[in-house]
Amino acid sequence: MIEEEGRGVLARLGLAPGTVESGARVEISRHDGPAPRGMAFADGTIFVTTDGRDPRGADGTPQGLAYAGALDVTSTTTLKARLFDGSTWSPLAQ
Repeated sequence: MIEEEGRGVLARLGLAPGTVESGARVEISRHDGPAPRGMAFADGTIFVTTDGRDPRGADGTPQGLAYAGALDVTSTTTLKARLFDGSTWSPLAQ
């Protein structure tokens, strides 16, 4: 679970650390439970890569896939994910 707090926004992405084995089904959660008092969960799109790259490109633009549901892993891979709200990226979840 990664978490970022700042400017009254909280972004959490749940993603088990490490390498994902072939045959696994992976789900990424946006958050779990209510936001802490005085904070709000960030809206945005979760971007995910399955090749070990950061979903935030070097120029700050999204790369990888916009997460739309569970991923079926067909070979051992490293997943990385970030939430992007159009201007701000969450910390990297891997």
